[in-house]
Amino acid sequence: MARTRKPKTHDTATQHEAQLLLLDPGRYEQPRLIFEDGALVLKAVRREQTELTLPDYFVWHAGHWVAPAYRYADLRQWLAEGGQSVTNNIPRYVYQALLNEGEVRAAKFDFKRRDGLNTAELTTPLTRLAVPDNIYQYPAPEVNHAKVAESSVAYQTSPPPLSRPKIQALRPYQQEAIDSWKALDGRGTIVLPTGAGKSIVATLAIDYVQAPTLIVVPQLDLLHQWYENLSEIYGQDNVGVYFGEKKDIRPITVSTYVSASSHLDELGNRFMLLICDEVHHLTSAVWQQAARLSIAPKRLALTATYPADFEDHLLLQELIGPPCYYKAPADLAGTYLAEYETVRVRVEFTDSEAAEYEKLRAVYKPFVQKMWKLHAMRWYDQTMRIQNRDAEARQALVYKGRMEQLIEMARAKRLALARILALHRGQNAIIFTETNQAVYELAELFMLPAITHHTGAVERKAILDGFRQGEFPAIVTARVLNEGVDLPTAKVAIIVGGAGSSTEYVQRLGRILRRQGGAKAFLYEVIVRDSLEENVSNRRRLNRKGRIPGAKD
Repeated sequence: MARTRKPKTHDTATQHEAQLLLLDPGRYEQPRLIFEDGALVLKAVRREQTELTLPDYFVWHAGHWVAPAYRYADLRQWLAEGGQSVTNNIPRYVYQALLNEGEVRAAKFDFKRRDGLNTAELTTPLTRLAVPDNIYQYPAPEVNHAKVAESSVAYQTSPPPLSRPKIQALRPYQQEAIDSWKALDGRGTIVLPTGAGKSIVATLAIDYVQAPTLIVVPQLDLLHQWYENLSEIYGQDNVGVYFGEKKDIRPITVSTYVSASSHLDELGNRFMLLICDEVHHLTSAVWQQAARLSIAPKRLALTATYPADFEDHLLLQELIGPPCYYKAPADLAGTYLAEYETVRVRVEFTDSEAAEYEKLRAVYKPFVQKMWKLHAMRWYDQTMRIQNRDAEARQALVYKGRMEQLIEMARAKRLALARILALHRGQNAIIFTETNQAVYELAELFMLPAITHHTGAVERKAILDGFRQGEFPAIVTARVLNEGVDLPTAKVAIIVGGAGSSTEYVQRLGRILRRQGGAKAFLYEVIVRDSLEENVSNRRRLNRKGRIPGAKD
């Protein structure tokens, strides 16, 4: 016989009131802050609760007050100044140990440099930072040290080896840079040219904060360089890497923007100091998550090319802090960097190349003028937008591509390249192009090794090692060597093709600026006269002061 359900003996309203009473946070828990899924979550505070005056960056989401992780520095200030009865369980980089009188002390991040660089005056104990990570407890519960945050053992370091350390001298501008960063409470961007020792500045920040640190870089080559340099300074036991299948978190951890953006929603509360190398990459919609998902209250960004776009500047100021120190290549050339000279070499089309180019330009130029009148500086974006349905726009883009191909592979450019290589015989040179097709053609023509994004890791390492050791007089590449590779022996850079970005221009200049004795560095631009490349060259040679210093025509 089928069973019948008994009707409910209480109405829905009464049941709802009982649930509210049961879920009343005052009955079973006190307000507390936690890190969850890359956000700061305030638990046990109802939406209508008025005892707490929350900052405006909190929003009500999924039954809790939630704030972005990168606002943790502001949240610490609010907790310290407001005297709120809120338990702070967010950071995992502090060892929460209640002492006799309820004092909370952070784990000592104790290590010694092994490179002989004296940073005693820079070091400030963690307990002396402006706003400590106090654990606000109401009431103060008993602490289970086996379950709280990170065990202090995780941050113990082995004693330095008995090998003789490298003695280094701190450069004046490095001291000025770190002082400027400290003056902004440990948040800001330092702009220094390639070869100026940005990594040394980063270690000064690590010595100052003395807490778990995450360093984020754009490329695996840079990751390995950082790992090797930091291991020499602090010892391998204290430096880990986090990328791909290698996930080794240590007091100092080096990761890529890709890995950090993917995993900091779980690990974002494990680091007090966040260092973003080549920070102009952070403006990417995906890669900026590496900063958004981290609670790190101390943040340092390093770059040789600070973004010129105003929106990118605002984004970096929000996620990292304002620019706090700047040096251009010309400021350090001849003292801490190699003296350099930039030379623009103009060449002519052959008769057949010129005839084809003019035929293409006769169609392309009127189209550009028409689009400019309609859309001003947005003309190219609009052209790309309508190309699928507009035959004229599609034809113009095809013609533009062929014009650029004629420019990059002009016969006179190859002759000029041969003369420059002959002029600097015995010096290592890097040849930059815009396309991979040009890379392979020039590499075959001059019998030189080529590196593109298709080059395998083993082959790439063999080529770069051979270049450093003098086995190859030059290498040909497109954009993959614009940054992230240490090539101190290179003293000649030749731009055969490239974009109109001043960022790319400064990056390529930076490849040859490391001092090697008294050798002078040369950057050549080989361009076709009276072509589209004239305007491209003018754009990339401009900087904030109006022109790249040392430029000659």
